[in-house]
Amino acid sequence: MKNYLHKFYQSFSMLAMVWIIVTAVIGKTISRLSAIGILVAAVIVAIVPDGWFEKVINMIHQ
Repeated sequence: MKNYLHKFYQSFSMLAMVWIIVTAVIGKTISRLSAIGILVAAVIVAIVPDGWFEKVINMIHQ
């Protein structure tokens, strides 16, 4: 459980930083839907086992 929370915190922090930079560049207001999207993406990153993304990327490139 502690590992999932740590991964969630790391992914949420990274995604939130990117989200803030993109909204600052675009100049539009932050919507609730995009905030929920960031939370869902962080949860997905926390739940998916390590190495899974690399396997998917390798399958796509082959």
